[in-house]
Amino acid sequence: MTARSRVSILSGAAIAAAVASLISTGVTRAIGPDYQYISDAPPVGTFNDVVSLTGNGFLGTGSVIGYMDTDNLPIDELQDGDEVCLAILTANHVAKDITPANNATANWGDGPNAPGGSYKFINNVGPYVTYTLTDPVNNPNNLTEDISIMQSVITLDSSNFNYVTGTILPNILSLSNAMELPEGTGTYYQLNSEDQVNFTEVGYGRGGVWNGTDYNTNSPTGARRFQNNTITNATAPAVQLGGAYFEPLVGQTILAPSAAGGGTSKPGDSGGPYLTGGDSSEVSVTPEYTDDNIWPEGELPEPGIPINVPIDYSDDLSAVHVGAQGYNDLVPAAVGGKVPGNLNWGVPLIGGDGGSLEWAEDYAENPCVIPEPAPLLLLAFGGIPLLLRRRRKA
Repeated sequence: MTARSRVSILSGAAIAAAVASLISTGVTRAIGPDYQYISDAPPVGTFNDVVSLTGNGFLGTGSVIGYMDTDNLPIDELQDGDEVCLAILTANHVAKDITPANNATANWGDGPNAPGGSYKFINNVGPYVTYTLTDPVNNPNNLTEDISIMQSVITLDSSNFNYVTGTILPNILSLSNAMELPEGTGTYYQLNSEDQVNFTEVGYGRGGVWNGTDYNTNSPTGARRFQNNTITNATAPAVQLGGAYFEPLVGQTILAPSAAGGGTSKPGDSGGPYLTGGDSSEVSVTPEYTDDNIWPEGELPEPGIPINVPIDYSDDLSAVHVGAQGYNDLVPAAVGGKVPGNLNWGVPLIGGDGGSLEWAEDYAENPCVIPEPAPLLLLAFGGIPLLLRRRRKA
């Protein structure tokens, strides 16, 4: 592994002030520009298992990472009347927000606010489990991480059988620990180019329309979008703002929208996946932007003319989006497309015995046991094994 450029080494308390201030309840809940809608039949099938999560007046994003039939039947042997348990990975604050009303749902499809779009299938989502990274010194109160796995139980019948067995179950996302992390606790690194990780994020949050000064976020949630970006920094576990979570983080500088598929996170994207595996694909989109400042020089398309925008990655889920710093001072690509100090953050999946990757894999393989406890706790945090592990697709 190549050397990282170390910016600072901070205590847990300092991290709480320097990093966690970016992830408070009042800032952007975490996708991309309005034009990057994902249709219900995208060129990469796994996007069909990125879902919106709604309830109690809130909206977030989640990813289907596993399923189990109560009789342990393979897909081709399922029948009407069978029950299928799904495991949906999301942010913990999303799970907590949507469940109090007891009518929380997972919603598949391009979304009602995409052009000509709708949800193709809706199902209740209920109990959830949360991962705790145990560190008696730095996390004495056993704060959890901001990641949860929710259970959704589907009873197959003639109205949903074809969609569940033909679209949902074959496209379950794989899990990976492809994100780089520093060693120790409360350590912040700006990653050099060799250690930076490219990814694609998918979510149902609001779009961002450039109005000449900043991004107007009044566009509605409920339309599946994507953005391409790069992990540029990492923080070892620390207590977050208000003592809400103890977790590692990976972050990216917000990209101005561009023909390369860059974008900025918006409310409603929390819980969405950072995808790092799979082949690059292209999707034809119709740009909705008309201000030439928001496109890199020479890349401004004609308004209303479809162009091909790349989807960089589509398969391996390596981190969960949890939040973003304010975006009102986000400036366009005229300054290089990046704005120092404007950041999006995700919680990475960590490999090794008892790590969050193993925790997620166990529930992905046994979602019917949620919410029974599974004490997979990391008892000591030092060097993080960076072994790339991929869960075999169902």
